[in-house]
Order: sequence, then structure tokens, then C-alpha cells
Amino acid sequence: MVVVAELVLPRPALPAVEGGAHRDNGGQDVYYLRIGPRDCNGNRVPDSCETDCGEPGGACDSPGCGRSVDCNDNGVPDECELDCNDNGVPDACDLAARTSPDSNANGVPDECDPRRPGREP
Repeated sequence: MVVVAELVLPRPALPAVEGGAHRDNGGQDVYYLRIGPRDCNGNRVPDSCETDCGEPGGACDSPGCGRSVDCNDNGVPDECELDCNDNGVPDACDLAARTSPDSNANGVPDECDPRRPGREP
């Protein structure tokens, strides 16, 4: 379960904690602090359990665990990563496998990059 708590601090405030989001709300800054495990796709399975159910009876042994792929082993299920060409494979994995070219080496597949060499602006 992911719980979002709202903390309102007067200006000046410290920067948001890692993983938090910030928006300017006039004279107040609003910070969101995640309490509990990250669940990027909202399926109520923590991201850390998406690709591996772990030991029987362990923290990740629950319905829905082990159903996702993490092609680059970064702890984020592939369905939650940027996939600009909608081929079901994260862009970083497309580039690593060379299934998508990146002629200007900027980390964006050419088919999604408006700045690629030879493309009209």
C-alpha cells in the first residue's frame, strides 16, 4: 500500500526528500513523502517484488509477484520505464541491445529523437 502524506512548510523550506515531488503553491511549498514501498504501476505489488517472489513465505511471496521483467536490472519494472516507441521494451534496453539506433549518442532512440542528425526540425 502506498500512502501519500502532505506536509506544508513555510518558505524557505528544505528541498524535497529523494523520491518526493514538489510544486509551488503560492506562498507555500508542498512536499509529498512516500511512506511504504514504491509501486510504479499501481498494482499493489512493491516494485522490489515485481520480478521475483523470493523465498516462500517471505516479504515478496504474495499474489502478483514475479510477473514483471526488468531488462536492465535497475529495480524498476519494464512497464514503468520510458518506452518512446511503444514497442514494450524500455528505451535503455533497446539502446543496449542495439534494436534502436542512437546516432548522436544522447540516450534517446533515433525514432523518438527530434534532434537526430539529418532530421528536419
